[in-house]
Amino acid sequence: MAENQKNPDKKNFFQRNFILIFIILLIGAGLGYLYQNNLLTFQIPAKNSSIFDNAPPPDPVTEVNVENNQLQEKVDRLEKLIIELAQSVENIPQQEIIIPPRAYVY
Repeated sequence: MAENQKNPDKKNFFQRNFILIFIILLIGAGLGYLYQNNLLTFQIPAKNSSIFDNAPPPDPVTEVNVENNQLQEKVDRLEKLIIELAQSVENIPQQEIIIPPRAYVY
């Protein structure tokens, strides 16, 4: 009868290594998530030498002046359109609106 009894000291593989298996699955799931969302890359960034490295930085004053000129041209066009619209509204003939008297029904 002693042969049929289970030895409590013997545990199966999953019971003995539950924590280890859980940690491995957790790390695998995390790496899978990072890989699918392109947050995990295995590329080392390389230094690219380009012509822009040796070029002088652009002059911010010139860029602002160009942008201001473009903005001023847009404002001028908008003012012309507003003036044309105001003149065309003044030239619209006014129609006299006749409201008929209400008939009261008792």
